[in-house]
Amino acid sequence: MNRMRNIYVFFSLSLLFLFAGCALMLVYTQIEGYQDLRQEIEHDFETYTPLSYLTNKIHSYDEAGAISTVQIEGISCLRLQDEKTDTLIYVQEGKLKELYTIQGIQPDLSAGEELMDCDRLEIDLEPHFIELEVNDQSLRLQLRSEAGV
Repeated sequence: MNRMRNIYVFFSLSLLFLFAGCALMLVYTQIEGYQDLRQEIEHDFETYTPLSYLTNKIHSYDEAGAISTVQIEGISCLRLQDEKTDTLIYVQEGKLKELYTIQGIQPDLSAGEELMDCDRLEIDLEPHFIELEVNDQSLRLQLRSEAGV
């Protein structure tokens, strides 16, 4: 009788440890999956958010002669103009920055508002097209107007 009781206790403990081991393995795999998903979301944010932001800004300024590029302090800037102001978008110190200025005033790029992390921004203007390369992703936009090439 005592021997049967020991077998039952051993079997019950074995099932308990098996259940605990499976639960720990399940939790571990869920943690790994969550970390992978988080890294993928961060990568997508760093890659596509600057492109989306630039696309929206360019479309909002899509008029004849309103979109151009300019070199200021050795930095290539995307210049978006309206009647009285210039909006400069550029990369400085690993950040995508935006600076609003009154036309005709020499801008100070260090005063720009930091928008998000960005390693590099390359702009290629052609009539009716603008090609952007941001963080090793490129995008070609068709403009309704003609860019100031």
